[in-house]
Amino acid sequence: MRINDTAARIDAINRRYAEIYGFERSSDWLMLKLQEELGELADAYLQATGRQRDKGGDQDARERFALELADATGLLLALSQQEGIDLERAIAAKWLVWDRREHQRDDELTDAERAMPSETYRGGVEIVRDRDPEAVRRIIAGLPSWFGIPAANEHYVTAASERDSYLARVNGAIVGVLLADRHFPESGEIHFIAVDAGHRGAGVGRMLVDAFEAELRASDASLMQVKTVGPSFADEGYAATREFYSALGFLPVEEVENLDWDGPTLIMVKPL
Repeated sequence: MRINDTAARIDAINRRYAEIYGFERSSDWLMLKLQEELGELADAYLQATGRQRDKGGDQDARERFALELADATGLLLALSQQEGIDLERAIAAKWLVWDRREHQRDDELTDAERAMPSETYRGGVEIVRDRDPEAVRRIIAGLPSWFGIPAANEHYVTAASERDSYLARVNGAIVGVLLADRHFPESGEIHFIAVDAGHRGAGVGRMLVDAFEAELRASDASLMQVKTVGPSFADEGYAATREFYSALGFLPVEEVENLDWDGPTLIMVKPL
């Protein structure tokens, strides 16, 4: 279950609820309703932990606590949709970044841990439309598991000077690149995407894809496409790549042999 997908479903249900009962569902309403639900959640917690009189048995109290927790969580998810918040990115910023750090206290962080790009989750990444072939060369040189064929690497460097290009910058340094194709007005394709090895897992790739998707939507395009190595070729790195695209809403369409290399290519699309 993906958080943003679940948030969108709950948001749609909550909007229908507002339409049925004839009230304006604003962010203010969601915040006030959330405060109300948090009070009910606290009451349910006290009952479930035996610190307040329970009207039913232990199972009833635990179930009520679970449902009240779900109620409050649902309102938070609806609020994130109302405000246009990418909650998966924000959770990664606030919580999951610590998966990559052994220490928690700021005064105990090593130099390497301090250098980890947690700031990218907090707005430190700037996405710009520009071209930088040498940045592509530098980034793919640090990702040999994905870009280990010299001829293919040179193709990407050349493409970086010709195709539409989105660059991710942190403190002025290029840390990610997306190259795009518009074969038809109705669609767009991610031709290439790579994030500097030191900034992987920091949401940079998602931000690059989001920037391209926003432009496609603004031009009334209906579909976004990407090609990657297919699942019949066993490789942990490309398995992670497919998971990345799936998390962004891409769906697998077809695996084709010998399309753009000597192995299987998976075509994935995302309806817009």
